[in-house]
Amino acid sequence: MPIRFVVLLGLAVAPASFAVEPTSAVAGVASYSGPDRSERLIAAAKREGELTLYSSLTQDDQLKLVADFKRRYGVTVKFWRGSQAHILQRVLSETRGGRFEFDVLETNAPQIEALAREKLLQKMNSPYIEQELLPEVMPSHGE
Repeated sequence: MPIRFVVLLGLAVAPASFAVEPTSAVAGVASYSGPDRSERLIAAAKREGELTLYSSLTQDDQLKLVADFKRRYGVTVKFWRGSQAHILQRVLSETRGGRFEFDVLETNAPQIEALAREKLLQKMNSPYIEQELLPEVMPSHGE
């Protein structure tokens, strides 16, 4: 598993956790771009103490990710593994029911676009997007 994925996930903990919960606090944190952004997000994640990740990663990659994340950030990762279709179905069911049980999603572009069409994503400002991702991979809506 590429270490870059772990780093990006680590730096995206809080913004990704705010992807669907529709509150002004969520929008404020997701759009915050101050120089202490990473420190604030990591501190908030540590206060919560646990992160729930929905992903289709293999079990080997999952175990490596969970161990490395805990070592780096002191935050436990609860992992739910499913297919891309099952991840989308679960997220849609939870959000329609007013439940926001996951913090981070790892899924493919078609599922992300489906969530965008449902207005379930929150645009976020992060310096790591520009530093780590090619502009071509970011959708125009920025979510």
